Amino acid sequence: MSELLPIWDQSGALQRLMNKEALLQRVLLMFLDQAEPRLMEIRADINQGRISQAKATTHMLKGSAGEVGAMRLHASLGRLEACLISEPARAADLYNTVAYNYQLFVNEAKHNA
Repeated sequence: MSELLPIWDQSGALQRLMNKEALLQRVLLMFLDQAEPRLMEIRADINQGRISQAKATTHMLKGSAGEVGAMRLHASLGRLEACLISEPARAADLYNTVAYNYQLFVNEAKHNA
């Protein structure tokens, strides 16, 4: 049900950073710099059956997404992480949702940042 979540909880992210807008911008840029390569790693690991590596990278990225307030991305990464534990065969399908939610977040962050 991540569709019910906001794409980006900018105010929540700002609160976690003591309302320091400049700090949010730096953290956001760091997240965007690292997220896409991590997503590519996850996809490659899933495709090559390296489930434990995919799970570890998914968990790390999920934490980062939560910190920047990427709510839908955070939720979809959580579902992917759970899937990698219980139903790895479905992981490729769930990855597509993660990638979609990442793109939504990028568009929202660039538009509102």
